[in-house]
Amino acid sequence: MKCKKSFRHYASHCRWINENDSTNINDLIVHDDANQTNEHNMICHCSRNATDCRVDVLGQVYPGQTLQVELCLPCSDKEATLYVETHNRYLPSSSCKIVHQNQLINFLTSYSSILNFTIVSNATEICELFLTVSPYLYQIYEVFYVKLRPCPIGFVLLNGKCDCDPVLFNNKFLHIKECEINHITIKRPPNSWIAPIISGNRTYSVCSNCPMDYCLPLSSDLNLQNPDLQCQFNRTGVLYSQCQHSFSMVFGSSRCIHCTNIHILISLVILLAGMALMVMIYLLNLTVTNGTITGIIFYANVISINDSTFLTNDNIFKPLQVFISFVNLDLGIETCFYNGMDSYVKMLLQLFFPFYLIIISIFIIIVSRYSTRMLQWTHTRSLPVLATLFLLSYTSVVRTVLTVLFSYSTITQLPSGYQQIVWSIDSSVPLFGVKFIILFIICILQLLILVPLNITLLFARFLSRFKMVNHFKPFLDAFQGAYKDRYYYWLGIQISLRILFFVFYLFRTQIKLIVSTIVLLCYTISFGFIYPNKNKLVNIQELILLLNLTVLYAVSYQSNNDIFSVFTNIMVIVTFVQFFLIILYHTLTYALHYDLMYMLKATANKISLLNKSHLTHPNVHNTTSLNIPDRVNYTEYREDLLVMTSDT
Repeated sequence: MKCKKSFRHYASHCRWINENDSTNINDLIVHDDANQTNEHNMICHCSRNATDCRVDVLGQVYPGQTLQVELCLPCSDKEATLYVETHNRYLPSSSCKIVHQNQLINFLTSYSSILNFTIVSNATEICELFLTVSPYLYQIYEVFYVKLRPCPIGFVLLNGKCDCDPVLFNNKFLHIKECEINHITIKRPPNSWIAPIISGNRTYSVCSNCPMDYCLPLSSDLNLQNPDLQCQFNRTGVLYSQCQHSFSMVFGSSRCIHCTNIHILISLVILLAGMALMVMIYLLNLTVTNGTITGIIFYANVISINDSTFLTNDNIFKPLQVFISFVNLDLGIETCFYNGMDSYVKMLLQLFFPFYLIIISIFIIIVSRYSTRMLQWTHTRSLPVLATLFLLSYTSVVRTVLTVLFSYSTITQLPSGYQQIVWSIDSSVPLFGVKFIILFIICILQLLILVPLNITLLFARFLSRFKMVNHFKPFLDAFQGAYKDRYYYWLGIQISLRILFFVFYLFRTQIKLIVSTIVLLCYTISFGFIYPNKNKLVNIQELILLLNLTVLYAVSYQSNNDIFSVFTNIMVIVTFVQFFLIILYHTLTYALHYDLMYMLKATANKISLLNKSHLTHPNVHNTTSLNIPDRVNYTEYREDLLVMTSDT
């Protein structure tokens, strides 16, 4: 570029604009021809790739926001000092002000220099900036323009700067204390929800406690022009209870993902998986009547109640999360169902699946009463299987019911202070509308089944005098069959503890974990003293599970870092190994057609009897008189054991 020195006191190609002038900022751009280039500004827009001396617009900013530009002196071979001011004796004054006015800004050379301007203005939309350089003060005197935007949502013009809207700032509902106009953000409090209702009317909807895990749990910088940035999992709408367009709710998490209608075929897989689970329980006799699986169910239930603490999203340990979810009759993995599924339908389906298994089990019991073949296949295990399904689904159903019935959020409209209560699971479903009432009635009916069951198990001895309770005695015995007669109430205590942990869940994280630890410790010590199960091995394995669970809770409140996550997963692995050994034991029992535990007891008792006989008559018996066949009938061994036990 050729340069020609010019002794000018002002830029002849600039046009001055009054404060009330509505001139478009684009009209200020001057396009000179090639002959005029040599006479153009000496202060130019610069970058590494190009130099442009024909544009007098520095940019657009909000009042108080820092404007960053690149300028240079392309015709200068020396370093000069740049000054920026908004008035000059030769030119009209501007209503704008520059922070650090008439002070040294930076040095300019023929190379690009990055400069920051902060402009303060109360009234105008366009600011005139007068740029001078020294020692060429009398030679170079340029005028540039800056477009000032109206303050964004969440900000108002105060003292010439866009500052926090007083409606939001330090409000008693939110306690917002920081705003940053440079990034157009306000400091959003943890787990809160803020959304503008009318952008130009300074009206907002706020909620100090965003429900579920829909909002970002930690404090964050929020741009109210895009309020969806404060939500998680591709959500939108009031309290972010709906999925964004073209996204659908999934099972196994609160996420919204892209789904297709082909995923509805998964429902067939889920139904078949439920039937397969029932068949496995029937064949392997994995029932609460045996007691071997009761401790695993309690462990998984209590872990799932505080899943946000113990179950991380680490893909390395994802199978362990699936294991815990499986024991709670939950999928444990993110699974689509159909395109467009919302939270309301998801809640209905979560209530349906456990009772789908229970209904099938009840159907089998009814058929067994009239079909000898069905009775031979079930081996009188129908009631124990039904009891097991009730216990498996208890926590999952109670969680869903409590979520439906007690998930309400208060939305406050600012500045009016008007408050509205909405169903936070899906705020698009009106409270006490037809859809909500249907779901509400279903939940109440389920509570009318679960609560009396818990009370009956807890006070079975006292209620047994009532005829109505005696009608259900075979079903209650299926729950209590693993316990000693004087400890029939023990399973009722376990179920009550589950409810208690749900109550603790309402407390703050640290408090609920400490209280839960104390309760678990007391329960574990009591279990160790009482040993309520009939089978000693079942008592030992359940005590190991309780110690595992107590230790997990004891260390959880101290930290939640990666070390704790690894420790949690190691403890869950130990539980999984116990579960695998239980399955192996039941599988061998089914394959060999006799109960290994009873066989071992019978063998031990026979050896004990032979030893006593040998001491009395040493020449009469020998070890060959054990007469234990390679393959024996389970019923014969059990009867043999009972006879020997009574003899001794």
